[in-house]
Amino acid sequence: SKNNLFNRCYCEVKFDSRDVKRGDAFIALNGAVNDGHNFLVDVLEKGASILFIGNRELYRLKEINRDLLHERIIFLVEDTLEALKLLARTWRDRFNYPVVGITGSIGKTTTKEILRNILKKTNVPAFVSHKNQNTDIGLSVNILRMCDEHKVAVFELGINDKGEMTVLADILRPSMALITTISHSHVKGLGGLKGIAEEKSKIFSKFSANNIGFICGDIPVLADLSFSHPVVKFGQRIKNHVHARQVRTEVVDGEKVTSFKLKMYGEAQRIFLKTNHFGFINNAVAACAISHFLNISFETMVDGIESFEPVDSRFEKISMSSRDGFVISDCYNASPESMKAAILAFNEMPVEGFKVAILGD
Repeated sequence: SKNNLFNRCYCEVKFDSRDVKRGDAFIALNGAVNDGHNFLVDVLEKGASILFIGNRELYRLKEINRDLLHERIIFLVEDTLEALKLLARTWRDRFNYPVVGITGSIGKTTTKEILRNILKKTNVPAFVSHKNQNTDIGLSVNILRMCDEHKVAVFELGINDKGEMTVLADILRPSMALITTISHSHVKGLGGLKGIAEEKSKIFSKFSANNIGFICGDIPVLADLSFSHPVVKFGQRIKNHVHARQVRTEVVDGEKVTSFKLKMYGEAQRIFLKTNHFGFINNAVAACAISHFLNISFETMVDGIESFEPVDSRFEKISMSSRDGFVISDCYNASPESMKAAILAFNEMPVEGFKVAILGD
């Protein structure tokens, strides 16, 4: 019951036994490599208070010391993964504040993290999903971290095959959703660019006429799709509702950076990014489009963008301990478009010494 168990005892839900802490709930998932049921003793010894296990695994409880099972809540379910997704859907029903879903071929995490930084500047309590936890498992676990004190929640959704977005949208049911761009990622499972666009657009599949979708208007396969709900377009073309103009690179304090003029709904200002990577422009403009409909001021958006630092192997700059060089880690995505943008940005960086590029598929 959504008004019983988790109201009485809010706890973290974990599926990796290594992450379990006292009081957590543990869902024993049967993965491709490990079966969570093999770690029941381990999580009980760590203090897990709730277990979700498959009903065919009941025999395992008979092999566990009864003292470890004392005052533990145990749910026997037909399928632990389906139970996790159902639990997330049920927990999602508790909340009526804005829930934002972000997907796209590239730029999902960066857009989400820019939006996190903007929200941080507002001092509005917000939940933003962790790292790139964007599969059905990661999405579900993050939904279960939503709390009553939040005023907005932001999630990342990633897919590899057809049909997956429909499942994710059904779990999350976002009130706003954004597609960053469409490029040659996951073409094996999703087909060509048109197929990728159609599959990604299913993030809007649970929308009513009052929900708002955001798409990159610079991408024809996205811009040409028809929708039954309001759509806000962003990008670098002037016809977009929110757009970046007069893009250029400049040297500021010895560093090459990208600047652009942000124009949206009667407001305009030149913005300076802490990177010379042009791909971040689209991410920044996308985050601003969402921010406007979260009633965040234009000044706060600008502050959030200009103070943002690239994270987690997305053109992340890491200083060497010897202090005579640095590494640019761009290891997360190797789509042709993202790799081309990274190489161009790397090539333009002003340095006195050698540049070495290490590339892989």
